[in-house]
Amino acid sequence: MPFVWSIGTIVGPSIGGLFSDPAKNFPRYFSGDGIFGRFPYLLPNLICSALMLLSIIAAWIFMKETHPDKQPTTVADVPHRPSMSTSRPLLTSTGAAANLEHESYGTFAHVEESAIEEDWNVKADGTSRAPSVSGKTFTRRVILLTVVGGVVK
Repeated sequence: MPFVWSIGTIVGPSIGGLFSDPAKNFPRYFSGDGIFGRFPYLLPNLICSALMLLSIIAAWIFMKETHPDKQPTTVADVPHRPSMSTSRPLLTSTGAAANLEHESYGTFAHVEESAIEEDWNVKADGTSRAPSVSGKTFTRRVILLTVVGGVVK
């Protein structure tokens, strides 16, 4: 992906710069009174859109799905079992894997409502500590992260 990204950062602006304002840059082919005269950046956008559409079509046709759950399955892919006398659809549902209506779904034990509202302030060694949230919003760390984020972008 870094290779494709690097190529895109070179080719994309090149297409935009070369084909922008085609009525002035290519007056022999594009009229100043036409649609490309009124919209000088339409041509590079159309070219980039066409390239994107071509890449989507090429990926759809030539790339193979590798995720096991997303691969298309046909009846021919399912092994034949002579013991099955009745035919069933390929994808059948036997019910939910878990009872979603159970009050402790997703947990190992029953959950009390009071435990959810309880505030836990415990250090790694098991002793209590003061709340870590201070009244200051713009701490030194927040300011430095904001500056670094602004410089990098």
